[in-house]
Amino acid sequence: MPKIDSSVHTRVLGLDILRSVAIILVVVCHICLCFFCSASNSEGRTAFAYVLGYYGVELFFVLSGYLIGRMLCRTFIENPTIAGACNFYKRRFLRILPAYYAILCILILFHFENGNSVKFWQYFIMLQNFDHAAEFFFPVSWSLAIESFSYIAAPVVLGYFPRLFKKQGFSAEWSIIYSIIFFCFFVLMGRIVNFYVNVPEWDANIRKQVPMRLDAIFWGVLVCLIERFFNRLYNWLMQKWVAVLFGVVNLLSAYILYDAMISNDSPTGPSYSLFYCTFNFSFTGILLSGLLPFFSQDKNFSKKAQKNCILSKIFISTSRLSYSIYLVHFTVFQIVSQNFLVDGMNFFIRVVVNMVGLILAICVSCLLYYFVERPFLILQKKLFDSY
Repeated sequence: MPKIDSSVHTRVLGLDILRSVAIILVVVCHICLCFFCSASNSEGRTAFAYVLGYYGVELFFVLSGYLIGRMLCRTFIENPTIAGACNFYKRRFLRILPAYYAILCILILFHFENGNSVKFWQYFIMLQNFDHAAEFFFPVSWSLAIESFSYIAAPVVLGYFPRLFKKQGFSAEWSIIYSIIFFCFFVLMGRIVNFYVNVPEWDANIRKQVPMRLDAIFWGVLVCLIERFFNRLYNWLMQKWVAVLFGVVNLLSAYILYDAMISNDSPTGPSYSLFYCTFNFSFTGILLSGLLPFFSQDKNFSKKAQKNCILSKIFISTSRLSYSIYLVHFTVFQIVSQNFLVDGMNFFIRVVVNMVGLILAICVSCLLYYFVERPFLILQKKLFDSY
């Protein structure tokens, strides 16, 4: 998920905008689910919420892949050493785990699952959604487990597989590209087999299970490699009309998914569709990755940032807080909705309760960022500044 702070890295406004859009999509999704989808005849709102959340998390995945792509290249391609790999994992887990563990420990202390048993130990080692559906205890943690195991797979994908392709006579650049494509194809085949063997549910048993989604961040890594090895192609992808084209196709794809989600429990829903349970995850990753070249170029936004200084600061602040917001917002929404919403409550009251939940979530996120996340970012810079 989002993991960059201006105090540690040079910020790129375009990527801050994408990260802000991603967290807004996820937050709006959970606002809809917690505060406005409990009434009858809410199939449309529920479908709309799921589509927003789906695209928000997928955008986080490709952003993460792109942002750590250079680090992965340096660690597992340019100078692959054990010390370099150890430093990579220390940086990544030092970035992800402190805030994650802080929220996890708080949730365990104030467990509100109404007596339902939860295997807490699985959350500490990111196994909560490895071979089964994620529980409702820490609902957003499933994506962090997928990202963490993707990092673990990186040495195989970027270190071992390219050697096999080089033995077949491919150049170093194409060996790496083919390795990522092969790995993504391998994960896709796993989804296809799972679809036919287990008849899984689209969201819980495929979208949120680690082995089924290990390719999620590698589409962003692939864009980073294209930037590194194929300048002419990357320069072409940087054009505004290309970004607009990818944006339009993403919107059309989102609308088609929304139409399918309305009938989720019928034979036309995504859980019964081979495409949505398998190919669509790859399709979405490619489409969202197509936005990265344009938004990663600071020159496309520097003049606009000077003209709209306040708006730029809003995007940067939202981006900076996005990881903390991601970790805490859904749990806060759950607590507020469970304690203050009742059936039959009118729309205006629901909006007021929603605003209370949103303000509370932002406040808790700020506390998490300034007292946990930011100190570890500073520590990370001190420990690995030369890495």
